[in-house]
Amino acid sequence: MDRVTAVRCFGSLLVAVAAAALLSCATRAQDAPVLSAPWLGQARIAGADLHAKMTDGEIAENLKALMEQKVSVVEADSDLSRFLTDEEFEAELDLMRRYSRAAHELGLRVAWYYPVLEVLSQNVKAGGASMYRTNPDWVQRGVNGKANVFYGAKRGNKLVHWVEPDSESAWMSLHSPYAALFIDRVKKVAATGVDGIWLDVPIYSDLGVQWADAGPAAAAKFRADTGLDVPKRVDWKDPVWRRWIAWRYQEISNFVLRTRDAARSVTGDIAVIVETVTLDYDAATMLGLDGSTMKSTPGVIQVWEVDTVSDQTGMRNARPDDWISLIGMSKFAKAASGTKPSWLFTYGKDADDGLLVMAEALAAGNHPYETKVPSMATSVGPQYRKRMFSWIQQHEGRLFASDSAAKVAVYYSPESRDYLDKAAGTGLFATTKPKPGDELWWSDERNDSVYSLPYLAEYRGITKWLVHNHVPFDIVVRPDAAELSRYQAVIAPALTALSDRDADLLDRYAATGGKLVITGPKPASLDELGNRRDAAIFPARSTARPFTVRSCWESPTSPPARRWRAVPSENCSGTPCIRRSRPMPARPCTWSCAGPEVRRFYIWSIRNDFGMTGRRNNATWRSASRCRRV
Repeated sequence: MDRVTAVRCFGSLLVAVAAAALLSCATRAQDAPVLSAPWLGQARIAGADLHAKMTDGEIAENLKALMEQKVSVVEADSDLSRFLTDEEFEAELDLMRRYSRAAHELGLRVAWYYPVLEVLSQNVKAGGASMYRTNPDWVQRGVNGKANVFYGAKRGNKLVHWVEPDSESAWMSLHSPYAALFIDRVKKVAATGVDGIWLDVPIYSDLGVQWADAGPAAAAKFRADTGLDVPKRVDWKDPVWRRWIAWRYQEISNFVLRTRDAARSVTGDIAVIVETVTLDYDAATMLGLDGSTMKSTPGVIQVWEVDTVSDQTGMRNARPDDWISLIGMSKFAKAASGTKPSWLFTYGKDADDGLLVMAEALAAGNHPYETKVPSMATSVGPQYRKRMFSWIQQHEGRLFASDSAAKVAVYYSPESRDYLDKAAGTGLFATTKPKPGDELWWSDERNDSVYSLPYLAEYRGITKWLVHNHVPFDIVVRPDAAELSRYQAVIAPALTALSDRDADLLDRYAATGGKLVITGPKPASLDELGNRRDAAIFPARSTARPFTVRSCWESPTSPPARRWRAVPSENCSGTPCIRRSRPMPARPCTWSCAGPEVRRFYIWSIRNDFGMTGRRNNATWRSASRCRRV
């Protein structure tokens, strides 16, 4: 079918401006493979807080309100988080049947929320039934052997809002009998008439313990798959540790696919929506969930949980680099969803900050799940939701049945994230110093800031530079040759680790006319498991030439950003290098290739100059080996 081509720009955060950018673009025909049901690509999502004792009248009233707010998909949240008896679970199934039937009569779709690995037990301090006490061998365990169990309370300056102080949060092992129990119950949910199953954060949680799952059953599976013993301590120099990091991603993804297959064995067209709390930042390494691994998987889409800087004030106190981070996450969500619909949390505190967050989501092509911080089944306000969803419904074709017309892509490397940053912090946002009185700030640890993380700082520094210079761009992650071919230039920040296959893919892209810019001192020096290569993998087919980067200010008095001009350098011998050049005030500059024969550029680092470190220093350029300083 015809699809509208859209340039998704972030020159403004206002919805009106985002809309203007979308509506002003030309059209072209493009067909994409069908990997998901059509209703998923027309979604305006909101949550509903439900319970098994609801009457049919209460259900009707709930659905009527959602219809008036122009909602098309309901995230139905009942009590599946709890440690349920079989009898209690049957009552949940009855609620699903009644609610789905009533929703379908109104033309609404229903995705039922079901936590994958977290089980909450209530009143445990007063002797209530406890999942962990009942099944102590079913929970995840860290490399230190401790159980991944957490009790609701304050953790430092944070309050984990979804776990009450008298409740237990037990994180279950994929390799325990719990997995079979979960799969059996998923099949029963699939038979109730729901349109989709909303799988909540299938992760190795770090709330109770870090670096799970290393329990006996998981260790046995790791040994069977790799022939290696599960590591007992964190050691990034150990190849076994790095192999275990990669294995954990595989196990999470495989269990999601197992769940999808179980649901579809009952209802062939049911959708599986995976709530993915990790996006482009470094928590993915610790938690073992990387949504990009399911980019082209049929029958599975992602709903990306993009947090705000504060569960108390939303994005109201966010600094500029926090908004840059949000832009990057929004673009990453769309990229990691491939040709499938991408759903995105658009948390707000009030209508003004909620609108800006939703504008980011829409401009990147994501379907908004409107809710108020910090809970899911809430809203910033019924009138706000109705206004936003009405506008989205009116412009649905241009917003979602569209392709980016950007000619520049930023290449995201999950392997470089893992083996360069080494989970030293999360990198969710930049600002770790909250305003006084904000007790629910995302983090007050400096190592969690994106500024502190080598890969993420370089990657988001590139996005910041492109945004400030109003260059339309996309993120690409796990691309194929066809996806790369859409771009005239691909920038690969801090590309330290990647597989031979991906290196060959990039090399072929450059050899066939694409312009490849790689930043960082040691490009592709590690393979996809973090092992050091004996020889350089670049260049192979294409020609790489030495070059000079000349930096200049757009204005002599107010330098908002730098631009580059890449030209051949006569001062280097045999290896690409960088030369520092004096600023050229009040002189227009553009970034361009040195000539048709130059396909690949190497840049040592931009992180300290206009990346995410918060500093600007004209003297930070350094030469690569065998280059002469000038």
